[in-house]
Amino acid sequence: HHVMRRQQQGRQRPNRQGPGPPGVPGLVQRQRAEHSHRHDEHHGAADVLTGRRRAAEILQAGPGAIQILAGVCGQSGLWDGPAGEHDRFIEQLVGLGAEADFVVVDGGNSPTRVARRLWEAASVLLLVTTTELASVLNAYAAVKAIAADVGLPPLWSVVNMAPSREAAEAVHARLALAYRRFLGLSCRFAG
Repeated sequence: HHVMRRQQQGRQRPNRQGPGPPGVPGLVQRQRAEHSHRHDEHHGAADVLTGRRRAAEILQAGPGAIQILAGVCGQSGLWDGPAGEHDRFIEQLVGLGAEADFVVVDGGNSPTRVARRLWEAASVLLLVTTTELASVLNAYAAVKAIAADVGLPPLWSVVNMAPSREAAEAVHARLALAYRRFLGLSCRFAG
């Protein structure tokens, strides 16, 4: 799972006289320097889940002032822990929203217990699919499996790796129709 956040406009003014290549605000360079030791320590979401670190402590600088909380890919057993760990993790993600324009969580494509809790906490659900039939079916199935148990926030879709905007819009139209017809849900196109 990945969390990304971008500094809110107006919160801190970039020091345009700071170090770094021309056109790169000094604030971004300072953030990279401040977070570089954290990146070297390889802390991530697993540390937040187990209580060893707070989410805000281990954000890593990414491009364009985006900050990233490294994921736990390949550590699926980690999500089998007690609900209290999940609650603490989600609470910290929600807390990041006070300092960020967006907090984006990659919740995977399986309707797991943690995915349900993430969907419950979300203010918007952004489904990412591709034009491949299996990906489209997985996106539909994930929503269907969780929608029966959880009140869903507004639903949006993104079609990744589409060969054209028209192809992406066609995939979205099929998904939106299926959500509306079979689940009574509306879904908006995000790109």
